[in-house]
Amino acid sequence: MRLTPLAPEIPEEGFTEDNDIFGYREFGERLANLIRNVQGSLVIALDGPWGSGKSVFVRQWAGLLRKKGAGVVLFDAFGNDHFEDAFLALSGQILATAKEELADEEPIQQFLVRAKRAGTALVPMLSRVAIRLSTAGVLSSEDFKDSGKFLKAIEQTTDIVEDAVAERLRMAKEERHALEEFRITLSELARKLGGDDGGESSFPLVFIIDELDRCRPPFALSIIERVKHLFSVPGVCFVFVTSMKQLEGAVAGTYGSATDARTYLQKFYNVRVVVPESQLREGQQARYILYLFDKLGIKFTDQLVHRGPSDRERLQALAVAHNLSLRALERIATNLVLARASVNPQDGLFSSDIMIDLCVLRELYPEIYQKAQKNSLRWKDVQDCLWVDAGDDKDYSKNWEKIDDLYSSPHNQGLDILRHMTDLIDALATRERES
Repeated sequence: MRLTPLAPEIPEEGFTEDNDIFGYREFGERLANLIRNVQGSLVIALDGPWGSGKSVFVRQWAGLLRKKGAGVVLFDAFGNDHFEDAFLALSGQILATAKEELADEEPIQQFLVRAKRAGTALVPMLSRVAIRLSTAGVLSSEDFKDSGKFLKAIEQTTDIVEDAVAERLRMAKEERHALEEFRITLSELARKLGGDDGGESSFPLVFIIDELDRCRPPFALSIIERVKHLFSVPGVCFVFVTSMKQLEGAVAGTYGSATDARTYLQKFYNVRVVVPESQLREGQQARYILYLFDKLGIKFTDQLVHRGPSDRERLQALAVAHNLSLRALERIATNLVLARASVNPQDGLFSSDIMIDLCVLRELYPEIYQKAQKNSLRWKDVQDCLWVDAGDDKDYSKNWEKIDDLYSSPHNQGLDILRHMTDLIDALATRERES
């Protein structure tokens, strides 16, 4: 039994007839044309809400780009947010990709050397002064008791600070040169990775930064700031894959609620492209439910004699009626697997349509869902929240009406089983939050 679907296997060519369950290939083609036809450095914000399938799309799109001859670097921001500064993480990903793609070691070594120099130049001056002060040992607690020693120590400390500032001024030119060399080397390496032949139809190196809205806010902001000031060079196109709403929240949390987060972020990208949400309303949910039922082995009334709509059709109707995101559908499907595994399949009371409703209630109306744990959930509550025309499925309403009848029979253990099922669903949700 699987609780969550494995990440789909994406072949080298990216989109295929079988794996394009979201219908994003055409969108991917248009985005590829945009990147190829825009000259100079380009930073794109690929915006979409959580659960809209962005991560799957960019992996498929990366295959499409490679098939067209573009060089691609895929970077998982969430998987790298243990780094304090984004420069090391981004440079390391470029270096790793170059080692995989290029046979010539010379440009790789040149990039490594200049990345080291640039990284050294980024160490703040005050950090260097603090290091010198901490190692100089010019002050001790006893010195504060002797005014003469204290004044002498202050003079020595002042000399150290002045020397550090003078050194910083002398090094400023060298550091600017180191950063400029890094940018030039990056641009040259990008042309080699992208196979740029100098023609107008050549692709830049496409650097895709995924999961930007899931990593620590300081790291997310460090990424977009480093890209803007250090990595945005001719021959490289950066794509920030994120929910702009979540990223705006990170800006407000870091710089204060008075900050105009949207305007601030606009400084760091040239074009904002929105994942086509229309696809979600035109059958994307239905395709994803089919995928989830298949990958998780969910076998409810689709395989049984049933007089009304199948469980899958029931969930599809709820998904459309409530505009459920793909991420929400995945959580619901996971809870369905757990709930089904926790009860006796021969128990007619706990039909799969009740399980579906409970899982959807938990996602959309947690306060109503909690009534099931308090022996106060009624059929009318479900109708008010989730009612979707059941067509000829008379058994559907009867199953919920049985629940109503059980409340007048305190010795019936059915309600205990219902509470047990909701407890298991909650336990899974808690584990997901903690992980």
